[in-house]
Amino acid sequence: MADKDNSLKPGNLIEKSKKLVWAKFKDWNANDLRLLETYLSKIDARNPDSSNVRFTLREYADLIGCPNLRKEQVQACTDKFMGNVVTIQTNEEDENEWAMYTLFPVAYCFKDKELKQYVVEIDCNPLIKDIFFNLAKDGYIQYRLRNTVKMEGRYSVQLYGLMLDMMHIKGGWQMNLGKLRELLGATSKSYKAFKDFRRVVLEPSIKEINEKSDIEVNYECVKTGRKITAIHFIANRKPSETKASPKTDNKPNPYAECLTDLEPSQAKRIGDMVKRKIKALYPDLDAEKVDAATLGALKNAQKKLLDENNDYPNNPAGYVWSVLSKDTAIDEFIPGDILF
Repeated sequence: MADKDNSLKPGNLIEKSKKLVWAKFKDWNANDLRLLETYLSKIDARNPDSSNVRFTLREYADLIGCPNLRKEQVQACTDKFMGNVVTIQTNEEDENEWAMYTLFPVAYCFKDKELKQYVVEIDCNPLIKDIFFNLAKDGYIQYRLRNTVKMEGRYSVQLYGLMLDMMHIKGGWQMNLGKLRELLGATSKSYKAFKDFRRVVLEPSIKEINEKSDIEVNYECVKTGRKITAIHFIANRKPSETKASPKTDNKPNPYAECLTDLEPSQAKRIGDMVKRKIKALYPDLDAEKVDAATLGALKNAQKKLLDENNDYPNNPAGYVWSVLSKDTAIDEFIPGDILF
């Protein structure tokens, strides 16, 4: 078994496919979801060969909320995690077509001789690797581990993902109450009355998202007659995250979607510089491939920034440019299928 980086970094980047965002995690608790989030932060979602992930026993214990966990207890905890099932919609046009899977069918616990610690190793279900790694086909959301790993509510992580995926819709977006219950796994009879659903599920989740993540969520109840039938959500980046960037000309800025931790104006400036550099290095590359190479290089450079820094750099824009501007080092970050 190859050596693994067992360190957890709050800045670790998560790239989660939309199929996972919209999957139904009915029987998962907060600790299970926290472990899944950490798994997602430790894989390279563009490389299926990275699916095998390790945690030290101490790290694993922290993740599942059991700091005094002994190695004798690992098997029972892992058995619970691996027994969880998710429901994935298989046809975007028909909600009644779905498939149920266990995400993790394989786990090991062994003593690492170099670390001198017990290690837990998990790997995703090979039948559904595409759900983890086929981002180009399914679409995905991108965020840092620190936005979800400290969430304690079982519904908060799932609701955060939904908010992140839909927050681009101007004026907010609306979801049928029944569908929202299903997506969050809040189908217990004890939540049948809306007042109980709001008190136990909706309000605590939004409160935790607003306190612990990089976005702020508000909502309004939508009525049909006198009955509440839907929720209208509005989600935005917090001012400290968007950094109140200067007014722009409202032209599309695809670079901002690649460099999510930079101000849009900084992302555009660096994107334009990277594009010019790629044109100079590959004058025969057609315009479409130049654009694809630029976006791919920016995404991979940001991933390197987040994965390799325990403390987030004070000048992330300068860091990204310093990585990409050195001679032909940019080749390392351009997806190989674009150049060859």
